[in-house]
Amino acid sequence: MLDAFRDFSGLITTILIILGWAVIYSNAKKIATRSETKSLLDRALEQAELCSNFATDFWLPGSSVQPDPDHFQLVFMTQISRLNVTIKALEHRCIKVDSGLLAKFITHSTLNAEQMSEFGKTKRNEKGLQINHACMRLTESLIAEFDRRYKPIDRWIKPRACGA
Repeated sequence: MLDAFRDFSGLITTILIILGWAVIYSNAKKIATRSETKSLLDRALEQAELCSNFATDFWLPGSSVQPDPDHFQLVFMTQISRLNVTIKALEHRCIKVDSGLLAKFITHSTLNAEQMSEFGKTKRNEKGLQINHACMRLTESLIAEFDRRYKPIDRWIKPRACGA
């Protein structure tokens, strides 16, 4: 009986090693994919913030130089195109984004840009708030979708209370 075990011990050891490496490889692949997706998410959030800052700088009163609406729309749509490419890359990684949120962000940022100089301070401040709100909803959606796809570890492990 012991001789039979010795004959198969090398085979059993080899099988266990191969299984162990398969599990390690699978976990490493998942971690790498999550890390790459998180980098894309961070880039998308940064691009959305740049778009929001650019749009609010255009709309909010206080600038001594009147910005050119055509220039604003050209630069803004270029930035949005970059953001859209990043969002498409996230969608290929199963991070779904509601295109309506991006459309609302674009609409709030560019609608009536040609008439910006005719708007009073209150109306321009209101536009700035609408832009920030639309960008925040897009940001929240991106983060929520990432958390849905890659669940945070604290859902599996009971977190300790703050200060504990």
